[in-house]
Amino acid sequence: MKALLSIKEIFASLVNTFVFDGTPKGKPEQIVFLTMQGKIHRNGMFRYFDRDTLALVVDEERRPWFLIGFENQTGIDPDMDIRNL
Repeated sequence: MKALLSIKEIFASLVNTFVFDGTPKGKPEQIVFLTMQGKIHRNGMFRYFDRDTLALVVDEERRPWFLIGFENQTGIDPDMDIRNL
């Protein structure tokens, strides 16, 4: 799923579906993929994570428009909500 989300056309389609209610406002050429790593401290332990797919969406003049990430959860992870903050 992570590889599928890294295709700009598919990512733009998801942005249009979930953010713009199906209206085609985001285009593949406006997607700039980023990487994000971090760690959270919970229950006395540090937990490291990577964002599955994170992108900066730029406007027509290539200025930052908004930042959006998608996570593919294949198992129960009680920390998913905290990591997405």
